[in-house]
Amino acid sequence: MVSGQPQPSASQPSCSASHASQPSTSVSHPSQPSGDVQESENVRKLPILIDIDGVVVGDNASRWNTRAGSLIRARIPVSYTDWRLVHSEFKDKVWNALMREFEVTNVDQALARSHAEKKLFY
Repeated sequence: MVSGQPQPSASQPSCSASHASQPSTSVSHPSQPSGDVQESENVRKLPILIDIDGVVVGDNASRWNTRAGSLIRARIPVSYTDWRLVHSEFKDKVWNALMREFEVTNVDQALARSHAEKKLFY
């Protein structure tokens, strides 16, 4: 035995040089897009309803609110103290991310955005 080097035990398999000669394989999962992959047509969006006051209602309302809050915290710099001062580019990123996951089913998307912004951010 060589001193100073750990020896394999029954619970630790020994490492052999043969592993280096084995080809590396990677598995690609269709549900995990890499790079700039176009949005799949098979993505099922969650339907949401927006009432006249701009409140998302229905079965997916809590998912919408949770996701919207998460996206806002992740994409809007905390230096903004007033939503009206946030650059439209940041707002667009949040809205577009929400629209990749949710589908407004009862009103026009532009009207939905207007109502949702008033309710979520003011």
